[in-house]
Amino acid sequence: MKVNEPSNDGYLPLWRAATCGRHDVIKWWIVSGKEMDLGKPGDIHRTDVIGAAKKYGHAEVVTLLERFGENPQETIHAMRVDLGLLDALAAEMFALVVFV
Repeated sequence: MKVNEPSNDGYLPLWRAATCGRHDVIKWWIVSGKEMDLGKPGDIHRTDVIGAAKKYGHAEVVTLLERFGENPQETIHAMRVDLGLLDALAAEMFALVVFV
C-alpha cells in the first residue's frame, strides 16, 4: 500500500488511517522511512491528515503526526526505538515485509 497514492475512491491511505485513528498503522509507516505527505492544511475531506484526525477526535494520531511534521528523522528514530527496531536496515526490511 502506498501511503501517498490515492485509492480508487480518491482518498489517501494515510488520510484514511488518520480518520480511523489507526495510530498503529501510521507508526509503522513512519518507521518504514517512506516519504509521507501530511496533505494540504484545511482540506480535511481529502488530504489534511492532521486536520482530519483532529476532526474525528484522534488525539494520539494528531500528536504523532504533528511530531513527525516538525521533525521527521527524530520521530522515525524514536518510533524505531519504541518498537525495538534500532537497526535502520532491519526496520526498513520489516516494514517492507509488513506492507507488501
